[in-house]
Amino acid sequence: MKKLNVLGFKVTVKIQKIPDELNQDGQAFEDQIIIDPRAEDPFQVYIHEALHQLNDRIGIYRTTVDKDLEHIWIDMAASFFKDNIVTIWQAYQKLNKLKK
Repeated sequence: MKKLNVLGFKVTVKIQKIPDELNQDGQAFEDQIIIDPRAEDPFQVYIHEALHQLNDRIGIYRTTVDKDLEHIWIDMAASFFKDNIVTIWQAYQKLNKLKK
């Protein structure tokens, strides 16, 4: 997959099995995201892990933000983007034409 640009930081995205004992569909590390192909919804996992990367990049993990609250936010935002990706893309295309 193409590298993800997270505020100027390039993140490699890999699809590979994550050991069952970790009980995770995805993982985010400093410079990579791993998505388990067995995940129920790999695209939502991709967005979820990308949002973890974004939080890391803006420094949220160096604050006192509650981890449960952070996961509620990430899960909600991942669902929103997954459910609206086509509409967002169509709006982008239409609105981008206005600049010309």
